[in-house]
Amino acid sequence: MSKHRFIAIEIGGTSTRLVHTSNLEKLSLDDFYIFPTTSSFEADYQKVQTYIDRQIPILGIGISIPGDLNEDKSMVSYAVNTPQYVNKPLCKLLSEKYKCKVRMDNDAIVAALGEALYGTAQQTDFIYIIWGTGIGGASVVYDEGRPTAKIIDWQTYLQKWEETFGGNSLNRIYKKPAEFLSEEEWKKVMGGFSKEILFLADKLKPKRIIFGGGIATKQSRRLLQLVADLQQKHLASLPSLEVSKLGEDAELYGALGLLQKP
Repeated sequence: MSKHRFIAIEIGGTSTRLVHTSNLEKLSLDDFYIFPTTSSFEADYQKVQTYIDRQIPILGIGISIPGDLNEDKSMVSYAVNTPQYVNKPLCKLLSEKYKCKVRMDNDAIVAALGEALYGTAQQTDFIYIIWGTGIGGASVVYDEGRPTAKIIDWQTYLQKWEETFGGNSLNRIYKKPAEFLSEEEWKKVMGGFSKEILFLADKLKPKRIIFGGGIATKQSRRLLQLVADLQQKHLASLPSLEVSKLGEDAELYGALGLLQKP
């Protein structure tokens, strides 16, 4: 007999990933599927649909996507890295086809929720920063044991950060992907990155900052060394800084976490 499944979709500027699970309380992410995100909504939606068709019957679909969403979070209203999804009825298409609950939210909120529900930050308020194709962030506050994630104002706190150190920006500035930067180039990047951390810490005064996303995960050694250096110099005023133990899967966990909401 076929199990009912829950689907998590992580849509990024570089790639799109999907997984499924049959239990939201004891998550086991199964059957990972990844494909390069293209400039065509229709082409990518067809690949998403092909994957989900193999998992029927479906109880719920959670979606993580970069950009601003409309009021009921059914569509993307603005996106720098995934403009092909703007004003596309993704949630409606999926809910009508699979007759199930579909929830979608901004990638930073979703990743922060994943960390809050399934990571090491449980019951401790924190700020979550995604460092990947772009840079986004969300703050998480617990109320009676339940986490609530709220987007950090990107233009005020993160726009300069992304325009200088986001994956797309690094590619533009250095003419190559982040993973191919030289040691000297990384030294320059991390030097500027530390200034943005200090700016955020000074303005928002969080007790804890957790980094996630593709670059943060792949460059965790550099990031942790940067954290150690900063803590040595600014120990009295610096919040706890760490890299998510969920790695690049925080958004997938969070997308499934969306389905736990009433």
